[in-house]
Amino acid sequence: MWTIGYGHTSRAGAPRVSPGMKIAEADADEILSRDLRMFERGVAAALAKAKGEVVQREFDALVDLAFNIGLGAFRSSSLLRAYLVGDKARAAEKFLDWTKAGGRVVPGLVVRRKRDRAWFLTGRLPGERLADRVASGEPAHVIDAPDAAHARLVNLVQLEGADLMKGYRTILIGLVLAIGPAALQFLGAVDWSALIGPTGAFFVSGVVAILMRFVTTTPVGKPDAPAPAP
Repeated sequence: MWTIGYGHTSRAGAPRVSPGMKIAEADADEILSRDLRMFERGVAAALAKAKGEVVQREFDALVDLAFNIGLGAFRSSSLLRAYLVGDKARAAEKFLDWTKAGGRVVPGLVVRRKRDRAWFLTGRLPGERLADRVASGEPAHVIDAPDAAHARLVNLVQLEGADLMKGYRTILIGLVLAIGPAALQFLGAVDWSALIGPTGAFFVSGVVAILMRFVTTTPVGKPDAPAPAP
């Protein structure tokens, strides 16, 4: 099957691909954007009855798979069936079912499926470290992690240098906000009820909880914005 640009085929729509055909890079980008919109709509429709939340990183990996194997093959795949019933672990392993062309395993397809699976599970590519994201200028925090606490923990253990100190500082501030007022009350330094009354103490507790939530859910490890070019 003839392809052009970033893997566009005649089956995906215009332009029809023919041997020797050449296009400009800008045209390739436009065709890719148009093709991706079609595959995104197709995958979204296929996932309409999925059990549980469809996480962005999972959706992205599934779109990449569908773009490579076709929507028809994706809709009839055991991977999709596993995903629809909520068995995401099995769905992740099923990416590796799609590594053959012409009945033979293709090393390039094995690499691509492993990348799809890694993105599906973690929002990272195989072997990718946070420092690699920083160097490339991309956001360095875990993308769409299944739970925020896990994301912050993963980010923290991969931070280096100044970013490591920023990560610990964020967690320290959260802990201070969480236990500081209670510790002062316990040590007898402050009697919140006597100072501002029971209602006021309840209000302060609510404000502290909101502040703690705001501080500790800030993505840890997101690099500073690059300085503007001179």
